[in-house]
Amino acid sequence: MNIVAKEFACFHNSTLLHDKWHNTTNSSDLLHRNLTHLRHLSRYDRDYMICNQLVLTPQPPRNVFDTVRLLFGLKSLQPISLAKQLYQKEDVLHCFVRDRPGLHWNIVSLDFIDRCDGC
Repeated sequence: MNIVAKEFACFHNSTLLHDKWHNTTNSSDLLHRNLTHLRHLSRYDRDYMICNQLVLTPQPPRNVFDTVRLLFGLKSLQPISLAKQLYQKEDVLHCFVRDRPGLHWNIVSLDFIDRCDGC
């Protein structure tokens, strides 16, 4: 270990943090993947800080139906429109974390916390 890192307690994040990006636009799929990731951690993994990313990622259209939905405004690639999926239902994220206290929740990474209602 380098002397500066040891003296100032600075470490490369890969030695302390496990982070998994789920790369999906579907909120229920995102929550399920985070839950699966937490449940499959080994005892060794629990020595790390675990970052759960509850962030939806815009995806390009996969077929003609997706393209038509984008053209008519029924679907959007804006990240804020994806984040609304996690906030539109009553306390989706709050209940998801709260109802699973025995899992290894260290850090929860969220997107668009300060969004306005007019967005």
